[in-house]
Amino acid sequence: MTPLRAEELRSIKSFPQLVRYLRDELEWPIEQESFDDLTFDYAPEEFGLDEKVAAKVREIKQLRPLVTGQPWAFFSSTSSPRNSHRSAAPHPAGARDQEACLREQVANGGMAGA
Repeated sequence: MTPLRAEELRSIKSFPQLVRYLRDELEWPIEQESFDDLTFDYAPEEFGLDEKVAAKVREIKQLRPLVTGQPWAFFSSTSSPRNSHRSAAPHPAGARDQEACLREQVANGGMAGA
């Protein structure tokens, strides 16, 4: 496995770039080529975000589990250009934990993880 380098991580600006990095550089078992086949899409309402925060969100994606029983998940959220941020962070796989982490991530305009 390739060691993590800060400059490479900082150069990742999109969820597809992150997926390529995980697959190609860190040798994660990601076989699908289609980005849509790799992710689940969510609406802000599915996470119980209040209307003010939900209005800022353009998209929420989750990287599909790579192995059965995976205890964590990667989420990516993109907000409107005025409040633009893109982030991806690992979260525990429990639904309540995912919701709380994502709410914090969107509300704070950055990353939240567990």
